[in-house]
Amino acid sequence: MKNKILKKKKSLANIFILLVATFLFSFLFVVYLSYSRHVEYTHILDNINARSIPKIIDSFQVNKHVNFLVYSTGKLINSKTQASRRLTYTNIINVIEQIKQVGNKLNKTNSFLSNNLKVIQNELYSLNSLIETRSKIHAQIQLKIQTLDEINTEILSLYDVSYYQSIENKISINNWRVHLAEIVKLSYQTLNIRKLNNLRQNILRQKTLFTLLGQDTKYIKNKPFDTLDSYTKKLKANNLEQDGLLELRLDELRISGRATGHGNFVNNLIGDFEKELEYEAIKYAESVILNTKTSQKKAKEQIKLMIVYFVVAFFILIGILYYINTIIIKRLVTLNQNVQQKINGENITLSDKRNDEISHITYSINYYSKKVYVQKKQLERLSLSDALTGISNRRAFDIKLKNEISLIKRNNFSMSILMIDVDYFKLYNDYYGHQLGDECLQKIGKVLKNIVKRDLDLVARYGGEEFVCILSNCSSKNAIRVAEDILSKIQGLKILHQTSECSKYISVSIGLTTAAKNNRLLSKLIIEKADKSLYKAKQRGRNQIIVYEEEF
Repeated sequence: MKNKILKKKKSLANIFILLVATFLFSFLFVVYLSYSRHVEYTHILDNINARSIPKIIDSFQVNKHVNFLVYSTGKLINSKTQASRRLTYTNIINVIEQIKQVGNKLNKTNSFLSNNLKVIQNELYSLNSLIETRSKIHAQIQLKIQTLDEINTEILSLYDVSYYQSIENKISINNWRVHLAEIVKLSYQTLNIRKLNNLRQNILRQKTLFTLLGQDTKYIKNKPFDTLDSYTKKLKANNLEQDGLLELRLDELRISGRATGHGNFVNNLIGDFEKELEYEAIKYAESVILNTKTSQKKAKEQIKLMIVYFVVAFFILIGILYYINTIIIKRLVTLNQNVQQKINGENITLSDKRNDEISHITYSINYYSKKVYVQKKQLERLSLSDALTGISNRRAFDIKLKNEISLIKRNNFSMSILMIDVDYFKLYNDYYGHQLGDECLQKIGKVLKNIVKRDLDLVARYGGEEFVCILSNCSSKNAIRVAEDILSKIQGLKILHQTSECSKYISVSIGLTTAAKNNRLLSKLIIEKADKSLYKAKQRGRNQIIVYEEEF
């Protein structure tokens, strides 16, 4: 039947391949059209990139260098040291050379660029000369300030050492010191003055103070303060002479003003140069915009066409996915749900009306689930049997005991448990060997099975040399009779046991307990009672039956 179905089936693989091939053909067609349009569009872009964009990039580079030139010019104007000035001017020359190189690439026929650069370079040279002169003057000013500090330090040391030792002319000395302090203060202030008028006022005030210093020294005759006149002359030479601090500061301010004006002029030249560059960049940008508009128009037409192609391919894909979902995925989901139901123990038969691979899988699952069910029953039967004796095992005993407890709770009858242990079986094994030991257990199991015959009862191997019997609906009196029969029949086997301390032959000890509805019906408790009875039987010499009593 299975082979017959296989011959007639409709292959899902063939259908799936056909669907995938359809989609791939549509996709490749769209890709081909996209590629052909892309090549055309790339050609247009290459034309733009090869002509206009390089010019725009060069313009941008020149513009960037021009901005750096403006920044460097400002930095040159504000240079305070010769090293800073030289480094900045070197950078300016390098930037101008870079502008020349990029400018020649940008437009070789435009002489405006090179002429303007020459003018800017000459003006920057003049500006650099002014800054150099200013830097030299600034260095001289720093030396004058250093001299001023040294003179002031010497005078302060003189005051600290000798002022309180002298008692004469202290008023004149104090006046001289006050006028000196103001001169020092005004000298430092000149460094921060930025206007010539303010500096001239500072100079006039210092001249007045030096006159006062001269008047103060006329009244100071006592030593060591008679040296203040020489300090006055030193200070006056340092501050007021032609090459003194104040004249140098005047020269520095004048040159700074000229440098600022010259710097503004250079910045204006650079600004005009930058505007010309912007004009050139605008012309380049206009050509790019024109080409770009043409490209955009073509691109819009291509996009519309591509949208149509993609929509068609999309609907083809949707159709394929719908078919796969309906014919394959939904059926697989249903099949999975049915399989899960079978796994959960529901007795259902899987069905699929189509004739393809999925329906064949359904058929195979049904076929193998029946086989699994049969094998499961066989395994359950094997799992409840003892491999050596062929009687039930501990697991079967536990299941039976729970069922019997349930029956006792529902019905008003009793149940008896016989816990049986082979006396001195370890000694028997050690003396006669494990093979005879196994044969002995098999014979005992056969005897128990022949005595406990009712379908309601159970004989099981509890473990090792222990056996257990469940006598359903059996009173303690009847159970004793069964136990006595077991004791007698096993003795009747006449299996020689020379190492036994209680009998010449193999014997057993039996612990008996009976459970009724009015007792505590717990598996663990019932087994404990039977085990205690067996323990008492062993204590009292073995080869006997002991019935459980509460005093145990």
